[in-house]
Amino acid sequence: MSTSNNYIGEPLSFFQLFAEKDLRIEVPIIQRDYAQGRSRESEVRNNFLEALFNYLDEDKPGRELDFVYGAISETGNGQSFIPLDGQQRLTTLFLLHWYLSLVGGRTDDLKQIMVDQSNRSKFSYETRSSTSEFCTCILTKSLLYNGYDSKRSVSGLIKNEGWYFKVWDFDPSISAMLEMLDAIEEKFHQHDHFYERLTSLKCPIITFQFLNLKHFGLTDDLYIKMNSRGKPLNPFENFKAKLEQKIESLSTGSDFNFPLQLSGEFIERSPSRYFSDRIDTKWLNHFWEVGGKNAKLVDAQIMNFIRVILSNSYAVSSMNYSGENARVLFKTQDAKYGQHDKDNLSYFSYESLGALFKKSLEKIMFSFEQLLLISKIEPSHIPDPYHYNHFLVFNDVISHNLTAGNRILFHAFISYLILHEGNLEGLKDWMRVIFNLVENTRLEDTNDVTTALKTVEEMLAVSNYILQTLSGHDIQIGFFYSRQVEEEKIKACLIVKSVRWSTAIYLTEKHNVLKSQIGFLLEFSEILSYYNKNRNCDWSDTDDEQYFTKFGEYAEKTIATLDYLKNRKDSEYLWERAVLTKGDYLLPSSSYRYHFLNTTSLTDRDNSWKRLLRLNRDTDGLAAWDVKRKYVMQVFDDARFNKADVKNSCVAIVKDQVQDWRSFFIADPELIAYCERGFIRRENNLKIHLLETTKLTYHYELRTIDLYLNSIEGQDLLPLTNTKYEKEYGFDGHSHIHLGEFAHQKKGYQLKIYFDEVNHYSLQLRELYALPDPTPYDESIIALCKKHNLNPNDWRGFSFVSKSKSDIISKLKLVIGDL
Repeated sequence: MSTSNNYIGEPLSFFQLFAEKDLRIEVPIIQRDYAQGRSRESEVRNNFLEALFNYLDEDKPGRELDFVYGAISETGNGQSFIPLDGQQRLTTLFLLHWYLSLVGGRTDDLKQIMVDQSNRSKFSYETRSSTSEFCTCILTKSLLYNGYDSKRSVSGLIKNEGWYFKVWDFDPSISAMLEMLDAIEEKFHQHDHFYERLTSLKCPIITFQFLNLKHFGLTDDLYIKMNSRGKPLNPFENFKAKLEQKIESLSTGSDFNFPLQLSGEFIERSPSRYFSDRIDTKWLNHFWEVGGKNAKLVDAQIMNFIRVILSNSYAVSSMNYSGENARVLFKTQDAKYGQHDKDNLSYFSYESLGALFKKSLEKIMFSFEQLLLISKIEPSHIPDPYHYNHFLVFNDVISHNLTAGNRILFHAFISYLILHEGNLEGLKDWMRVIFNLVENTRLEDTNDVTTALKTVEEMLAVSNYILQTLSGHDIQIGFFYSRQVEEEKIKACLIVKSVRWSTAIYLTEKHNVLKSQIGFLLEFSEILSYYNKNRNCDWSDTDDEQYFTKFGEYAEKTIATLDYLKNRKDSEYLWERAVLTKGDYLLPSSSYRYHFLNTTSLTDRDNSWKRLLRLNRDTDGLAAWDVKRKYVMQVFDDARFNKADVKNSCVAIVKDQVQDWRSFFIADPELIAYCERGFIRRENNLKIHLLETTKLTYHYELRTIDLYLNSIEGQDLLPLTNTKYEKEYGFDGHSHIHLGEFAHQKKGYQLKIYFDEVNHYSLQLRELYALPDPTPYDESIIALCKKHNLNPNDWRGFSFVSKSKSDIISKLKLVIGDL
């Protein structure tokens, strides 16, 4: 056959290669195995079959599948086409032709075209002889096919034939072909008429541009190098190509914002060409330097960067928004990924998730461009690293290891640069405010993050003069914690008021516990009440001096206390006990549980001093919370409190006497230590239990454990033995003091002390092993109980009750003395 220039870029169908050009197709050894049929390639396979089906269903000639190129060579069997690119598509088309001939009863027709005189398939794989043999067998061997059966696949029929060798199960190309045939069967089994359309020579439906590279003077050596040992385009290259096509398809219309003017350079190229040029030059070079000049790492980093931009853009858009899609894009733990690989989303994943639209594609290009300009930002405009360290956050972005907070901060940063390029004077203030709001707002799930991103997007309009906007109350900020928003407005008033105020606020905010939550200081220094009344801080110079002094004093005392708590090595709980002298500060949890704030991090979300000091919303229904916070202020206001010596200040304060349940904990820090996770259960002032865990599992009753530790443990109680405290489990258990056992008239007896909210302390005497039908007590024991006013009780024993701890101890000593 002549290899004329007619074959350069000639549109041909798969069937025409054999029927008209009389070519063979031989996939060379250097090519990889057939992969489109593999299980993990389901997305590529399904999308390709969907496209083929639609083309055949529409019945419009000339639907192209891009280029198929390689070289035509003379072989012993005639002329063979050796594909360099297109192997996967050609193999799928081969299988589609065979299956449609099978369901349409046209296998003999196909065999006449596709099988040579040696009864060998003209479509073969040189990769493995078994693959070529399989291709020959399905064309030449008979197969009993009675139509589609959901319980019996076409691959199962093939593997059940005598000509199918079991060893072929280990040929990856054959396995992939069988899986592809099952997918084809499921898609095409009711469309046997497609065979005529697929094999039409006059009006072929599906074609490709057939290119013979030999006409370009390529040597076999260069051919092998171009093939790169059969490796296909990597996912990143494929993704770029598809994304470029998407940009081109969406670039019509004036609202796409192109041509662009970036960095003073007027871009006259089309959007898709602009993207293509930049991502392979300047943008790529930026990531090349960041990624340590590692090609594989760079590809992954760029993909991750694009993912963050697309996911954030999707979150702030209202176009077909789905919370589940957002979870997949964000890669949250609760996402139902389904067909989407959570670590490496493909182009088709983004498309099906609805993340590719005009604004999101714009945002990709603008964001890439801004990365090139970050190093040129003037030092005076760079955000304080405490609020936003771009290089640390960017490292999380390109590794797609973002916290919810950093995702929002990155969006705020890159969006500001895009919106205000060349006018970055407000960048530092903007990032500080966003950090403060994010840091002090709970982000529970993807919906919260999405709403936060939308709120930041709404705030962007005033981002370059955010302090002026906040101080003038010209903005309503939703989602973020309302009291933190109020705090930011007050602080904005003070910051624009004077340098000394801004300096004091900035320094206090950056304390590693407070983390910008200083509303309580505004409350303690009475700035909050003034602001709530006047909606400004426009007081006189004299008042300004008083407010500033108060704020500074409370700030210094707070920081000194927090630093003491962070570094203290004692277990005396002096601070907790000092605040208890002023009132019940314990934070409520649930089911009557309260927390001392002694065992968790100082910044723990639920149980910490930071949370106690947080201003609460009116809707929280926790008016008492404001009272609890004021107990801290009362300690600071105590004349004995010295910020230079917090520990000894507390030592002096805990000497104060109180008359309720708090007195036990103030007097004995060991009781607080018994609450291993910091919790007590307090149903009322008399029914209080010390919890070992966060729930009512094993627990101690407050007054009996106090009595045991301070009056019984270590005491000589002979003839009693085995004295101990018995903690109980659950709601039905009664923790108590087991005073020990004694023997009398060959019977064993025991003494215990209980406490309950009705009888208070109860000293009980009963048999050691009380039986359902006990024998009568010995007369001498009965006489002993009568002598000391121990009366019969419901536990088949005797007890003495009293509200006085000293009475119980005195009675115990008298009873022991008569044993």
